[in-house]
Amino acid sequence: MHQKVLGLDIGSNSIGYKLLEIDEKKNPVVFKVLAGNSIIFPSFESAEDRRKARGSRRIHERKSARTRATRKIFVEYGIASEQFIDDTTNYLNTFRTKDKDVYNIREKALLGKKLDKEAFILATYSILTDRGYSNMFATVQADAKDDEDAIINEAVNHNKKLYKTEKTTRRELSKYPHT
Repeated sequence: MHQKVLGLDIGSNSIGYKLLEIDEKKNPVVFKVLAGNSIIFPSFESAEDRRKARGSRRIHERKSARTRATRKIFVEYGIASEQFIDDTTNYLNTFRTKDKDVYNIREKALLGKKLDKEAFILATYSILTDRGYSNMFATVQADAKDDEDAIINEAVNHNKKLYKTEKTTRRELSKYPHT
């Protein structure tokens, strides 16, 4: 009995196939190649490179989904108009606040000053979209990572104390080396 088998090899940098005819009646089994070919793509990309690209793409997708959900919440609670969801940049550019520096607005909020809707949107949206800490000079070594985390935590605690005890402003904090 003759049986035909198609074998496919779909890799990240090549595609190949083989069409075989197998004769199982004979001992040993006979394989006859009917057709076969492969195509190798000219640019090589390692699995590690693809994994990094996939990771970056997923981080970007998550951030986009998170910021879109945040914009929908602003609209749902009547803080922003519908334009904020799909045309964010143009919507934010229509604001008529005196001070568009989000750090100054956030400083005012920390000092207990009342913010209008536009200032509130600018301050909170900037925090929500730019969260996290990234040190581009960090090393991969585990001990160095632990030391770096300790330094960051120490600086955060130092700043927290300054804000609570001295009602320190952002500009005054720049005098301190840990900020």
